Amino acid sequence: MTFFREKIHGIIVVFSIFLGVFFSLSTSSWAKDSSSKVVVVESPGAVQSFVPNQEKIREMVDVGIKETTGEETALNGILSLISTNDVVGIKVYTLHSETGGTRTEVVRAVIDILKEAGLPSEHIIVWDRSMDTLRSSGFLKLSKELKVGIAASSQEGFDKEVSYNSFFPSSLVAGDVEFNNKNNFDITPVASKDSDVGRRSFLTKLLTKRITKIIMITPLLHHNLLGITGHIYSLASGSTDNFLRFEMDGDRLAEAASEIYAMEDVGDRVVLCITDALLCQYRGQNNGFLHYSKPLNELRFSFDPVALDWMSLKTMLDIRNSIDGVNQSLSVFSPSGKTLCENAILLELGNGHESKLQIRKIDIDEEIVSIKEPAFSKDVPKKKSWWKFWK
Repeated sequence: MTFFREKIHGIIVVFSIFLGVFFSLSTSSWAKDSSSKVVVVESPGAVQSFVPNQEKIREMVDVGIKETTGEETALNGILSLISTNDVVGIKVYTLHSETGGTRTEVVRAVIDILKEAGLPSEHIIVWDRSMDTLRSSGFLKLSKELKVGIAASSQEGFDKEVSYNSFFPSSLVAGDVEFNNKNNFDITPVASKDSDVGRRSFLTKLLTKRITKIIMITPLLHHNLLGITGHIYSLASGSTDNFLRFEMDGDRLAEAASEIYAMEDVGDRVVLCITDALLCQYRGQNNGFLHYSKPLNELRFSFDPVALDWMSLKTMLDIRNSIDGVNQSLSVFSPSGKTLCENAILLELGNGHESKLQIRKIDIDEEIVSIKEPAFSKDVPKKKSWWKFWK
């Protein structure tokens, strides 16, 4: 009988410990699962005949930063995110034209605020993957005019000590760290001695050695596989070498982009995300097509890249449906874009469900403020309740 009582007591103790750990993890998960604030600033006069109005955009950026950070001024808002000792990298997404990608007017407004907040010009770097597209998009000219840095991650070199490892190998191309290694033209068999060649994507030294904080400014631009060229894709694709291996398959791209963004030297450096929704280019991907563009006259601000990417997907879906005269769901329009955001939510990069978003919309011309939740489709993933987690 004594042995039986001791056995029962031991089982109760073990079960109590298990419940304690379970409830602790559940509570921790709920504590992290807070709502995400999104500030949408609009002005009907921000874009006229497809040409951005610099004065209006500066006002929109001021309001957006102030409202997002909750500070009294945009300068105080910026200083709540960075210090004057930081090296701030403004990550843009550029094309071989001045249309379609991140607009220089938005970047100019952010740079002006950074300077007014006391950040030295040499501590500001506008960057993307390619110097050719930075030049074509007008950012090289802008950097010379404002006397700030400009950099291409592909030219900065890649850090051999920091990499994203993936099962998917590739044939390496010029510019990849391992291009000159053995078997650089062939996909190496898994069982071979050099089976890791082609399976690593190394981070740019721009992030591991120079930039300490990142401000993302990403256009509302179509992407053939993901539906939109969002913040997660923009930063991931611009931060590593050997990224082309993911561009051939949507699900593979969705997995890699979210996991690269989740790396400490990548997503953890992001302090603010801005969606340049002055224009929405709903077709064409990396080609700037004004005839496939619709003026929205909006800038969207948040600390949450997933929330902004979900909103961009919804906007793109609505525009495409209205133009094509159909009523597609998100799963049909962009299953890989949906997968990307679902992966990002699982990695705790942000929120994607309407019940987790607080959207504050401000029309600076009419001084109208509204708070609403987006009408996302039922395709948006919902997190299971903690009591269903064990299932």
